[in-house]
Amino acid sequence: MDIVAKSQAHLAAFLFPHSSNVIMSSQSQLTDLSTLFPSARRLITIYPDREVISRRSEEAVNGRLAGFTRKAGRIYRKVILGPVLSIPVERLIDKIADKVKGPPVLYVTHDEVRNAQLKFPPGHPIERTLYAVNPVDHGNYLPVSTYHHMVFEHKFAEVVRLLVALGASNIVVEHEQGWAHEFASNLKAPVPEKDMTIGLTANAKTAARSKVLLEARFSTSRKPRLPDNLAWYPHEELWKNIAESRLNGELDSFSLKLSYMDNSQIDTQLVAQAQDAGIEIGGAFQGHTNTSWSIRGKFSKTNRRKQ
Repeated sequence: MDIVAKSQAHLAAFLFPHSSNVIMSSQSQLTDLSTLFPSARRLITIYPDREVISRRSEEAVNGRLAGFTRKAGRIYRKVILGPVLSIPVERLIDKIADKVKGPPVLYVTHDEVRNAQLKFPPGHPIERTLYAVNPVDHGNYLPVSTYHHMVFEHKFAEVVRLLVALGASNIVVEHEQGWAHEFASNLKAPVPEKDMTIGLTANAKTAARSKVLLEARFSTSRKPRLPDNLAWYPHEELWKNIAESRLNGELDSFSLKLSYMDNSQIDTQLVAQAQDAGIEIGGAFQGHTNTSWSIRGKFSKTNRRKQ
């Protein structure tokens, strides 16, 4: 334990003399992650069992210290500086308090992750790495380093899967703002290759100035349907309108926008907090970019209407 950590521990023991025993006893049993609201387990990192209790104890004490720092700072500014001169000082105090508190991470064990049946990308999870929950699939965790790319790819894959299941015969994706050709060229095809006549990849011959990112044609004779396990669909009214009209046999073509505008507080500030706490993020951080793509195409006329 370094000098700063020792000082915090001594100060915590002086300010909250009974807190450590309560914290240690309350964290001695496994937590059922599946019973927690997603907001309470938004960020997790896996540690060896023997370290989780001490980490949780340290986190709780630091949270108390941060609160004490803010209260003491506000009393000081009111008494000494007055309401005007104290504003920049109060901001500095809040910054220090946030640093003391650390990132809002839930430290978990391998058994807790396994019991909750949490999902991770291939090759994960890795100990001491920070993961953030998918905003619409609350059992799926992504490394913070590639969080934004993976969330957008997840959303894009679902809308394409939806359109193909509804009987899309072709799809054209055009760039409006944000991530463009380089990002699109690395996307994986979200539908089986047997249903595709042209791969869902960026056209290498397309000039960089072109708005067209992706083009694909599909061959399917199946009856239009809603695919299983849709996560974004319940939150997208336009997707639901397109699906309803298609299933009722009232739609021959479609046009929609795929947008990604919320950074979910996965940003450079969180990365800095994690690094200060000795937590990895899984690689170089790829930040959020407001992105909007337009998607248009036609539906197959085969089996268009309900039977």
